[in-house]
Amino acid sequence: MKSLLRLLFHAIVFSSLVALPAVGAVRSITLPHFEPDMPEGPGREEFLRVCASCHSARYILMQPAFSQKQWEESVSKMVKVYGAQMNDPQKTDIVAYLTFIRGKSGSVPTTVNGAQDEEANAIRSRGQTGSRESFPLIKLSADPAIRESDISGGAVLFGQNCAGCHGAKGRGDGVIAPSLNHFPANLTAARYRDEFISEVLWNGVRGTSMPSWRGLSETNSAAILAFIKSLQSAEGNGKVSSAPTEHTRKLYESNCASCHGLSGDGLTPAAASLFPPPSNWQWKQPATSQILKVLNEGIPGAGMPSYKGQLSQSEINELALFVRSFYQE
Repeated sequence: MKSLLRLLFHAIVFSSLVALPAVGAVRSITLPHFEPDMPEGPGREEFLRVCASCHSARYILMQPAFSQKQWEESVSKMVKVYGAQMNDPQKTDIVAYLTFIRGKSGSVPTTVNGAQDEEANAIRSRGQTGSRESFPLIKLSADPAIRESDISGGAVLFGQNCAGCHGAKGRGDGVIAPSLNHFPANLTAARYRDEFISEVLWNGVRGTSMPSWRGLSETNSAAILAFIKSLQSAEGNGKVSSAPTEHTRKLYESNCASCHGLSGDGLTPAAASLFPPPSNWQWKQPATSQILKVLNEGIPGAGMPSYKGQLSQSEINELALFVRSFYQE
């Protein structure tokens, strides 16, 4: 009896092995990696600015329908327990948006921080109006001693709030950087006007993991700005001495201007639909090595393609110099 059972067991195992496909015949599937877009609605802009750095669209759209009060409690928890950065007007807009897209019937508010549905239209039309979102300009002290003190204090604040993504020295190599959809900016690889950093700290960068930091005091904002500016490398920065040729201008117009604009300010109709938005070269001047890297490799997950193979290396070099010429001292 035992022998019979043993033979039966071996027969079953053997038949199972025979039925297995060969290694080369194993099939696999690739799951889609694109996130569903968040639906239009009042308050969407603030949600993208504050919440999308942690919560994916897929996660939010799978949530159960909550009342406005339940969403208020959930958003408050994000602030109190997890340290989400938002001020009261932003919180109002975010709760309204979540209630609008995932709210129980009858709980949708009629107004959103005075904006109603106009914000959704503003999102679609951004870039056509030739204007940017408003933000308070951070003012740095002209006193060298105070500036040095700000840099020291800013280093501490940066380490506490920014280094996880950007790295202790701002090179974009923080411990959580590899897990983000878009790599954090290497703050040592470009020169920035005060307006650029002020705008990013106030509004965040839509479509990336960079949230707004409107809760920072003026003093702390100035300290972080001073520290970031101290990180900027002199490599490749400064004025572009040679004037661009007509050939270079045509290269830019045919390959770059549709997103970045003829003047390099990034305010174009196409920019409104790009996540993250195109860089404003008037306020940001990449180091030569950095812009060459982007032109050759593109930016995965963004609207920036690689021009390697599409343009010659000499044309790519021309474009790099031309892009850097937009920067306004």
